Amino acid sequence: MDVLLIMFIAIVIAAVILQILLYSKKAENSTIFILNLVLILVISFITFTGLPTNYTMQRIIAVAWSALGVIALLLKSKGANSIGTSKILLTIAMVGGLIQMIFI
Repeated sequence: MDVLLIMFIAIVIAAVILQILLYSKKAENSTIFILNLVLILVISFITFTGLPTNYTMQRIIAVAWSALGVIALLLKSKGANSIGTSKILLTIAMVGGLIQMIFI
């Protein structure tokens, strides 16, 4: 139980730090964006595999958070006009995935 709690706290701290870096003016490169996406995929994987197989709707929602992150990546690669939208989608996917991982 203690190891799982430490892992959850570490994931939440990493998510907060990455979200702050995502919106900072200094970090305009794609590295922070990709790290955010990787963390979303990890959170979705942990949530998906942690749920029983008969919790189908919750498992679909867990996959939807990662799909939202991938959509944000596709929007970012589309052009400079949609960078703000892709950051917002990435934040929604991160917050939604964290809420589902911790509370469900």
